[in-house]
Amino acid sequence: MTEEIPSGWEFNTADFSVVAAKVGEIGDVLFIRCKEQKELWHEIIRGIEDDKLWPPLYIQGFGRTLEEAIKDANRKAETVGRLIEKEART
Repeated sequence: MTEEIPSGWEFNTADFSVVAAKVGEIGDVLFIRCKEQKELWHEIIRGIEDDKLWPPLYIQGFGRTLEEAIKDANRKAETVGRLIEKEART
């Protein structure tokens, strides 16, 4: 695997069982925010009742191969970005 996971995110899981069982062609990976980012995430969502307004805690990527799924998750993680402390204080 040559893909690097963006700063602020960690690899969590991969599931290619449907590909291995030959019942599907697409697998997925899941990234989760790193420890510091999770702490900020919890601060940010405190008091926000509508979870649709919460920033994502996880990112899911899809692909025919592990590398494709990681590239997809990387693209999404770069779009979402890192949380910053000032967001947690507002």
